[in-house]
Amino acid sequence: MLVDLLIGFLRVLIGGYLRPHTMFGDEMPRQGPALVAANHPTVLDGVVLGLWAPRRLRFLVAGHLFDNPFMGWFLRVTGCIPVGRPGSFEAALQALERGEWLGIFPEGTISGSEKLLEFRTGVARLALLTGTPVYPTAIAGTLRLFSPERHRLQPGPVVLAATRALRFERQSEPVEEVVRECLTRIRLELEAQAEVARQALELARGPAGLRTVLTGLVLVPLAWVLSRSEPVPQA
Repeated sequence: MLVDLLIGFLRVLIGGYLRPHTMFGDEMPRQGPALVAANHPTVLDGVVLGLWAPRRLRFLVAGHLFDNPFMGWFLRVTGCIPVGRPGSFEAALQALERGEWLGIFPEGTISGSEKLLEFRTGVARLALLTGTPVYPTAIAGTLRLFSPERHRLQPGPVVLAATRALRFERQSEPVEEVVRECLTRIRLELEAQAEVARQALELARGPAGLRTVLTGLVLVPLAWVLSRSEPVPQA
């Protein structure tokens, strides 16, 4: 209940600045588990995806971020799983078995670019061990919104695109070759979704209004605080 209220509050608070446009396919289930695998150009990607995904997401997040008192409280309240800590992979498996949605950044760190970095194997292993469908989800616009070099926030729009699912046969002990094949399919689909999102982003551009300015008064300082966190592998 608290998380739903928090998500609703943040959507209203910063939605005017981010101006999100979502493109989600009909395959996304109302029930059952899902792995939402997204690109990660900036620190704002988790915020955008967490607020405007079709269902509530639990994210796999770098363990050291839980050491910050305020950030740690927020991550725990929203159900995030600390990567690199004992039992984190098992916690992710259990969440999927319970039918929850997990958000994961396969690159494992902020890329600072539209070009994808090499993927970590975590998303493939989770998909194969549980048979959970994977939704490669492209985020476009956050790099313009908040460049890692500038540490300066500009208004949206941003686009989220995930138009189809990838499904893999469940395996109790997936071999490395199968893991790599799974990972390749996820990467190729995410690249395809990224092109869809970039095209939609060009059509979504428009002038900013008063709501954009007002919400920016809150979001700009928040983005600066988030940017102080050193990016480390997340999956």
